[in-house]
Amino acid sequence: MNQHRSLYIMILLVLFLSIALAACAPQNQSTPEVPTATVASASPTPPESPPPDESTPEIPTATVASASPTSPGGPLPVAAWDLDGDGAASIGDSALEFSGAYEFSDTAVAFDGYTGSGSTAAPGPIDTTASFSVSAWVNYADRISDPVTAVSQLGDVTGLFLLGVVDSGKWFFARKTEDRTGLEYSVRADGSQAVPSKSWTHLVGIYDKDAGMLQLYVNGEPQAEAAYTATLKANGPLTIGRGQFDSHPGNFWPGSVGEVAVYQAALTADQVAEIYQATKPSSPPPPMPAPDPSTYANGILNGTWDFVVSDEEDAQVFLDGYGVTADEVRVRLGFNNHQWYQTAVFDGEPFFVNGIPEGAGGTFRIEDDQLILTEANGQGQATYAWVLDGDQLTLTVVSQMMDPIGIMIFENTFTKSGEDGSY
Repeated sequence: MNQHRSLYIMILLVLFLSIALAACAPQNQSTPEVPTATVASASPTPPESPPPDESTPEIPTATVASASPTSPGGPLPVAAWDLDGDGAASIGDSALEFSGAYEFSDTAVAFDGYTGSGSTAAPGPIDTTASFSVSAWVNYADRISDPVTAVSQLGDVTGLFLLGVVDSGKWFFARKTEDRTGLEYSVRADGSQAVPSKSWTHLVGIYDKDAGMLQLYVNGEPQAEAAYTATLKANGPLTIGRGQFDSHPGNFWPGSVGEVAVYQAALTADQVAEIYQATKPSSPPPPMPAPDPSTYANGILNGTWDFVVSDEEDAQVFLDGYGVTADEVRVRLGFNNHQWYQTAVFDGEPFFVNGIPEGAGGTFRIEDDQLILTEANGQGQATYAWVLDGDQLTLTVVSQMMDPIGIMIFENTFTKSGEDGSY
């Protein structure tokens, strides 16, 4: 019996030793574990992403929206302005300073069409010798005169690119071939007819240097293009709400401008379409502000002013030009707030055709001792020193881009002939 007990004890010891050895043995000696990275890449179900506040900081959506109005991988603006309360830059550091008659709303800035505008410090943010694009939402509220400029960057004499409405009343994007006033120094991409309204229009002007082309997009759709190969550099400020004419502010925008962005690249059609969809204004355009009365001397010139043409040769020029006969010839200027007109008066009768004075007309403004007349078609501008002495208005030419006969017509002393300068 003792022998059986000894054998039983030996079997228990062997069994216990086997269990102990199995527990101490390494677990990977017989079945190597597959690396988890290999398993993850081969699996059709990706691993669950960690919460954003644990390992991957979340980018604020507001920053993404304001800084990336193009498709992923597309160019970002070099400068942008929301114009939703002030002239601060939403991208870049080129703040806008405003002057004249303007008012901000929560979506845009509205201009009076006579004096209101904004500008950066010089030089502006765009290198106009390289490819660039300019985007803006505009409201063309009133056809005061054409052309008018929503966005430009200036040279010494004129705007070297212009986005707005041209003299034919069409949307346009233009560049200058020389820094000189005159349509002969412009290359334009003219689009569809611009009708004054209370709605928004999205404009994009593109200069593609590699293609040698200008392109105009209206409401996300391509409208026009024109070949352009000049390489003018605009060293002046970027302006919103006006251009420049013969080194003077001009072509003031009548309405609102919002969401302006400029890119140092030629945008693609898809990128333009995305900007159009992503930046639509959330509310209607604000109303135009009233002009600042001080810019037309508080109406001190309102009325009609006549100059009697006493020189027989000069008088004959008028008689031949109008195809009439008369004993007395007068030149008449009419002023009505910011509007002016000029016509001839024969024997006391002003020469009107269909109720409109046959002559010239447009808008004007007063800057200290200078009276600046701009023709309605934007083709001419003249600056005069003016002196008012009772009922006598004396004009002296400072500079003029009108027909040379304008000097003979305007550089005189006029006598007030009536109180109503409208027609």
